[in-house]
Amino acid sequence: MGEGQGEGAYSRSTTVQAFTPTLSRSDVRWVLAHPTTMIGSDGSPSVEGKPLPRLYGTFARVLGTYAREERLLSLEDAVFRMTGLPARKFRLIDRGLIREGAHADIVVFDPQPGWPAFFP
Repeated sequence: MGEGQGEGAYSRSTTVQAFTPTLSRSDVRWVLAHPTTMIGSDGSPSVEGKPLPRLYGTFARVLGTYAREERLLSLEDAVFRMTGLPARKFRLIDRGLIREGAHADIVVFDPQPGWPAFFP
């Protein structure tokens, strides 16, 4: 490891990533229940082709588990917290919402159960 890096972290260029699973499911529910919580992933693409499963699985878990199954938030609210809310917070003009004149960043998905994210 490079100088100044703790155990469980690695460096690639100037980026340091640490993986520390510290939230329980009840903690996650508590955080997601707050209306200003944005939803994102700490997973990073991997040059080797094996990214951390959370890179893609975070969104499927929130939409499937917390929106569809547990109804902690609506599907529409979950999608907004992944798109429109972060765009607004980070002042990304014409992003995060579908409207005339905005950039068309659209993902179409089946809201029914899908595949879980895991290392093969």
